Amino acid sequence: MLAVLVVLTGPAQAAIRLPLSRTDNLRGLAEALRTHARPGDGVLYVPAGNWMSTLPYTGSVAGLDTWSLHADRFFGELPPAQLRRAAGRMARVWVVEGATSYGNAVEMRQDRRFRRTAHWSFRTRQLSLYERVAQVR
Repeated sequence: MLAVLVVLTGPAQAAIRLPLSRTDNLRGLAEALRTHARPGDGVLYVPAGNWMSTLPYTGSVAGLDTWSLHADRFFGELPPAQLRRAAGRMARVWVVEGATSYGNAVEMRQDRRFRRTAHWSFRTRQLSLYERVAQVR
């Protein structure tokens, strides 16, 4: 009986485990962070609850500042002025967002102290790196 069940459901089980069967590619996002991030880089999740997208891959954010850019260090979004203050203490900020930009992702894009230097698209998730622009004196 168990063998019949395995034979009948095996192909379907294998298909749903393929990367293309998912609406997003969290493993790809995590791998990009793990490969390109530097210790101390900030991570801004938009919306803030997007931090769960890296939860299965905790090694991808090890050594990164995943909380300073969020209001309650969990799900809250900082008001724009507080976000600018917090980001101002960082040299690099990673933005993890959904398919549509809004809120603090737009604030980072408009912050003239930073320039977007890299961008990846993982189906329904976007990952962008913003680096501080050198100030000319």
